[in-house]
Amino acid sequence: MSEKGEIIVQEFTEDDRLELIQYLWKIFRIPAEQHHWIYETNPRGPAHVVVAREQATGRFAGSGAFFPWKFRMQDGKVARVFQYGNVMTHPDFRRRGVFGLVTHKANQDLAEKGSLFVYSYSNDLAYPGHRKNGAITIGFIRWLSRPLNLVSLLRQFIPSLALKNVLGRLVGSARPNSDRTLSCRRVDAFDERFDQAEWPALRGRITAERDAAYLNWKYMQRPNRDHCLYIVEDGSRLLAYAVILPGEASWTIMDMQAVDQASLHSLLRSLMRIGTRQGIAVLSFAAMEGHPYISILQRLGFFFRRRSYPVIIYPSPAISLPLPPAEEWLLTLGDQD
Repeated sequence: MSEKGEIIVQEFTEDDRLELIQYLWKIFRIPAEQHHWIYETNPRGPAHVVVAREQATGRFAGSGAFFPWKFRMQDGKVARVFQYGNVMTHPDFRRRGVFGLVTHKANQDLAEKGSLFVYSYSNDLAYPGHRKNGAITIGFIRWLSRPLNLVSLLRQFIPSLALKNVLGRLVGSARPNSDRTLSCRRVDAFDERFDQAEWPALRGRITAERDAAYLNWKYMQRPNRDHCLYIVEDGSRLLAYAVILPGEASWTIMDMQAVDQASLHSLLRSLMRIGTRQGIAVLSFAAMEGHPYISILQRLGFFFRRRSYPVIIYPSPAISLPLPPAEEWLLTLGDQD
């Protein structure tokens, strides 16, 4: 148990469940079904949850959830790590050090459980607190986007129907150049071919470990969010895949891998064509600086946007310092929850 003044932080117990679910809904709008899915059904293991309470009254002061992952390190070994999830402070207990207490307790617990590090794609509100608590910034997740359909894009900003029609005739769609591609189709799940495939771009770098069971859970079985899975194949051989999170007029590539550059090029061209036909205005992808796919995306017309997320690490005593540079961490937007 760790305590500071009148706030104590302890590991979650069943007595905390109802109150925790209520506050997750109140603060993050996470319904009970999604709480069960991400906290309790993860193939990598259940979330590690700590709860902060006022010592004198037992009032709920805050909590933190930390989700287990497997990362493959540069030497090829698989390490157990955790990702910061829903860390919250009750409004009545702000500016009383709850964030720091929760962070310290969780980092201590997880190091004892064999976690190599705890990581997060931080937001603007949490980033100063992470830095104050000793987190190391290893780089930034950068967004790249590619306009697909100028009419769809302009229609979001132009109210005049007549002007829209004129633009439609004059501008048309920003369609990608046609070229010969391999077969690309949408499927409902990752199959056994995924576990048999090798993704050379990941070799020798630090990356989240991928397998069919985990990714089916993460994307295809996720409640309250519909992802689309597209694959490129040559006969029965799986060559590339992309997980798409569709928006009203945009697609975001959450995860993407290919056996070689030609297959990746074919996958991206196919996604651009399919998106254009469906009236999608923008296709986006986000990855760590130095990711090898970035240069290929740029050659296909993707450009950097200002939006980015700092990636922070709390290393355990088991990891060697200094940490590897940003280009060694092949993380994408989908490598967090």
